[in-house]
Amino acid sequence: PYTLLAKSNVAAMLTELGQLERAETMHREILQSRRQILGPGHPQTMESLQNLLEVLRKDVNHDKDVKLLQQEYLAYLQRAATNPEAGLRIKDQYAWELLVAIPAELRDPVKARQIIEEVLQESDERLPQYLDTYAKACFQIGDIARAIELEREAIEKAPAESTLRIKFARRLKKYEESAIVQKAIDGDPSD
Repeated sequence: PYTLLAKSNVAAMLTELGQLERAETMHREILQSRRQILGPGHPQTMESLQNLLEVLRKDVNHDKDVKLLQQEYLAYLQRAATNPEAGLRIKDQYAWELLVAIPAELRDPVKARQIIEEVLQESDERLPQYLDTYAKACFQIGDIARAIELEREAIEKAPAESTLRIKFARRLKKYEESAIVQKAIDGDPSD
């Protein structure tokens, strides 16, 4: 397990360095090993599957098995999130995966929005990660104004000078640019 953890860290570094082919190969090896050693439904095995999917999302030339891998991960998250003892983080993770799934035909922003709304109702506070997920769901559904509002709140609640703020700010910019385009399409004379 420690060797696989170390390999996973190396694969993550390769991903960050943009060496996607090497990272993909390593993540596939780790996933295969964890399936054999820990079993297919073990949390660390699913973490390896998540890591592999992250690399595959960055590479436009997806392998043919990406849909099967994504379906496996979505099924795992659905089981985990619908468990009566499931925590809010796993529910948020499931909602997020429904928004970023590859191929896009596996995405379900309506279901994701429903899940994240429940998370926010159950949560004691409006965590920035949950707000970010909610904003992305609203954006994909077409409620751009709500997405902008939620992303601004996520940025406000994120720790100062954190990478979260940078990620959230990038998404906010995308949402704001989409709002401008939408106004132009709708022929809004206020611009």
